[in-house]
Amino acid sequence: TLHRSSSPFVYWAALFHDIGKMNPNFQAKLKGEATGGYSNHSYLSLLAFTNFALANIDLLKEKCNIESNEEFALFVLLVSVIIGKHHGDLPDLENFSPSSEEFIAAYAFFQENVDVLPIQEFIEKRLNLPSEDFSLALNKKTDIILTFTDRIHKSAWKKNPLRFFMGTQCAFAALI
Repeated sequence: TLHRSSSPFVYWAALFHDIGKMNPNFQAKLKGEATGGYSNHSYLSLLAFTNFALANIDLLKEKCNIESNEEFALFVLLVSVIIGKHHGDLPDLENFSPSSEEFIAAYAFFQENVDVLPIQEFIEKRLNLPSEDFSLALNKKTDIILTFTDRIHKSAWKKNPLRFFMGTQCAFAALI
């Protein structure tokens, strides 16, 4: 079960990877109904996790035994990539961009449907996670976390490369 996983990558990716399925267009698509709007779920889930993480940095650092801000940024990036790409292939992390068309479409959909997607409430009541208030938003802080810079890549990976490689591969495999 999730609570017995020793991998924080698996735990957090598994908790958040399908939150975006509350998208009413996604639900209509499952029923075979035509939808005129954004009907995916992965990037909505990615946005939910990223913004939850940014609003709850201390909680995640404690639960995941993360010591530095650079390690935290890399952790958030890796879990976000796993969530966003859990129906495809893991991308080359240096080429994973929060400015992709899919990411922008998910963000725009959320902004237009904020009242239809009770993500904060779901996280608190169904996942039983205490959470600081957050909203799904693209902002400078989100962009800093999701943009995989050379500085973060070189420092965090060098400190414990096997942990991040194995954690990413294990979590991705567990979701698919």
